[in-house]
Amino acid sequence: MTFRARAIRLLGLLGALGLACWLAAGPGGAAPAQAQADAATRLEIVTVDTSGFPDTVVTVRVVDASGRPVRGLTDFQLLENDQPVATPDVEEVEISASIAVLVLVDQGILSILRYRSYYEDPPTLKGVLQALGDGVLSETDTVCLAVGRADSGTNGRQQMLLPLECGLYSPFDYDQSIAELDIDLAQQFPAGDPRQDVQGVHTAPLFEDALTALAGQPDPVVVFLSAYMVASPEQEGQNPSQATADQVAQAAVAAGARVFVLQAAGNTLAGNPAELQEPMITLARETGGEYVELNVGRDYVNDARAAFGRIRRPDFAYELTYRSADGTPGERRLSVALAGQPELVVEQTVSVAVAPPAADEANLAIDPALDGRRQIRVPIAWPDDFSPRAIRAVTLNGEPIETFDLADGVLTFSIDEMITGDLRLVIEDEVGQTAHLVIQIATPPSPTPTSAPPTATPTPAVVPVAPPSRFTGVWPWLAVLAVAIVAAAAYLGMRRGTLSHSGQGIGEGARRIATIGTAREEKQALAYLLVLTGRDNLIGQNVPLYNEITTIGRDPQLTDIQLYDVSELSSISGQHCTIQVDHGLFLIIDNNSSNGTYVNGEALTPDLPHQLQNGDEIVLGDKARHGAQLRFEISRRALNRFSHTVIDGEWQGGERSGTATTPGPTRGLDRLDDLWPPDEASAEPPAASTGQAE
Repeated sequence: MTFRARAIRLLGLLGALGLACWLAAGPGGAAPAQAQADAATRLEIVTVDTSGFPDTVVTVRVVDASGRPVRGLTDFQLLENDQPVATPDVEEVEISASIAVLVLVDQGILSILRYRSYYEDPPTLKGVLQALGDGVLSETDTVCLAVGRADSGTNGRQQMLLPLECGLYSPFDYDQSIAELDIDLAQQFPAGDPRQDVQGVHTAPLFEDALTALAGQPDPVVVFLSAYMVASPEQEGQNPSQATADQVAQAAVAAGARVFVLQAAGNTLAGNPAELQEPMITLARETGGEYVELNVGRDYVNDARAAFGRIRRPDFAYELTYRSADGTPGERRLSVALAGQPELVVEQTVSVAVAPPAADEANLAIDPALDGRRQIRVPIAWPDDFSPRAIRAVTLNGEPIETFDLADGVLTFSIDEMITGDLRLVIEDEVGQTAHLVIQIATPPSPTPTSAPPTATPTPAVVPVAPPSRFTGVWPWLAVLAVAIVAAAAYLGMRRGTLSHSGQGIGEGARRIATIGTAREEKQALAYLLVLTGRDNLIGQNVPLYNEITTIGRDPQLTDIQLYDVSELSSISGQHCTIQVDHGLFLIIDNNSSNGTYVNGEALTPDLPHQLQNGDEIVLGDKARHGAQLRFEISRRALNRFSHTVIDGEWQGGERSGTATTPGPTRGLDRLDDLWPPDEASAEPPAASTGQAE
C-alpha cells in the first residue's frame, strides 16, 4: 500500500471517529446541567441580603412544572440597576421553604365510634394534632384546621367546617383550636350516643373541598385523621373503598398535594385489611405522603411525630454573591435570569442606605517635612451600618495621589514639601461615594534680611605673628563631627545591645528585624520565628527572639520586629502582637490589631494571653492582603533552661491553660544556638546568613 493510500485511509478513520463522537455528544448527549435548565419553568427570589454591603447575596429558587427544585445549575445572568454583574459566585444551598398544611378530621359516625372506643385515655388524638404544631409548623407556614360532618349541626348535610381559618401559623391560635375541638362530638349529644343523629361522611367530596381550600398554596399537604375510607353511594366495583382511594389520590396528585394518613382503627384491622387498611395506605403512598396506624398498643403520638418529620421536604436554592460597585443610596433593582432562557426572569427592588466616607478633620495630622516629603494622616470612617470599605482613589487639587494606604481607619499619603496653602482633598471609596475636605498647610515666611552695620575704617595695628597650628581651618569641625559620631554610636549601642549582627535587614521599605533586651547581651536566642509567608525578601528567614518581651508589627517606633514598612500596604497593624516569656512559658498577645492574630487557625481574643507550643503556626492579619505566616519554635537553650516549666508547666492566665509544650520536629535549618560550643555561653554566634544585615 502506497503512502498516499495509507494517509487517505487514516483520514477516513479519523473522520468516522469524529462523526461518532458528535452523534454521541450532540443529539443524544446533552449535559445534565443543560437538561436540568430545560426543565426549569419558574424563578423565585427568596431573599436579598445586603447586610454585608458592598457584598450582596441574592438567593434564587428554580422550580420545574411540578414545583420541585431544579438542581445542578451554574450559569445565571444578574443585573443591578440594569448594569450586568460580572460572573457572580454561584453556590447551591439547602433552604427551608414554606408549606401549607390542612388538618382534616373525619367526624362521620364510623370514625366517631372508633375515636370513643379506643382513644379516651392519654395519649389522646389531640396530642397527635398538637405534635404537628410543636414539631413541624413555623410562622412562615400556612395552616387550616377543618372537620367533615353530616349531623344536626350541619342540617343533616355533609359539610367541611373550618374551626381555624386558613392563614399563617400562630402557635397560640392553633393550640387554642386543638383544645376546643370536640373530637367525638360528645358535647353535642348529651345522651352519649351519636348514632341517632350522625351520618357517615363520604371521603371523595370531603377531599374535593379540602383541595379547593389549598389551591394556590405552596407545597400543599393534607393530614387526614379518619377510621375508614367511606365510598360514595354511586361508587361501584368489588372494593368501593379501594376505588375511592384511587379517585382521591388522583385528585390530590393533580393538585400537587401530599396526603399523610392517620388511621384511627384500633386493633381490629387484621380482620379485614383489604377493605379497611389498604385503601388508606394507597392514598398515602400514591400521593408521596406517609401512613400511620394509630394503634392503642403503641405510643402512637411518637409514631405520628416521626411521620410528620417528613412533611417538610428538603428544598434547594442558589446563592448568587457579588460585590456591588454602585454606591447610590435608596432603591436599586435586581434582575435575575437563567442563562440560555432569558424568558425566565425575576426582579426585586431593595433599599440600601449607603453613606459616604467621613474624614475626621479635627484629628488630621501633618508631619514635618522629611527628605523632601510631608506625610499626611486622615482618620476615615463610614457613618452607615456597613463595614468599612476600600478606598478607590485620592486626589489632591485635582491631581491623583498615586500611593496611599488605609490601615486601622487612617488614610496615609505623602506630598512634596513645597506644596502649601489650601489643598482640596477628595477621597473616593470603592462604591463611588466621596468625601471632600480642605487641608491648610501654612507657607513658611521668607527670611527677613538684616542690615549690615556701617563699616568703619580700621585702625592699623601691629599683630604678633603666631606659629601655624594643626587645629586651624577645617580641623576643628572634623573633630566636633567625630565626637558626635562616637556619641551617637554609644547611644545606639546602649539601645540595641552588643550583638551588631542580631538585627536583620529586610531590603527596601521595611527598616529592620531586631529584638533587644538582656537576653541579647548573653548572646542566646530564646526562640525563633520562621517566616513562611510575608514580604518576599523575608520568606525563609529564621528570626531569633532574644528578649523576654518582643513586639511585632509595622511601626519601627513601637516594635522590635518590623515585617512591613509603614508606607507599604499591609493588613498588619503598627503594633500587632507581643510574644513574652512568663516563668519559662511563651505567651502571645494580640494587641487589639485591626485584622486579628491566629494560632493554628484559631483567632486570639485581643489582650488575652495565649500559650505557644513548639511548631505552632502564627498568622498575622490576612495573608491575601500582605499579612504574614510564621512558625514558632523554642531554642534548644531555652528548652534546657526552662525545662521544668516549658515541658511541665501550665499557664493559668489565658487560653490553652495547662497545655504542655513539647519540642517540634527538627528541620535542616542552621540555628545560632546549634552552633554555639556547649560550654561556652559567651562565644560569638555564627555570621548572619544570606538576607541578614549587620
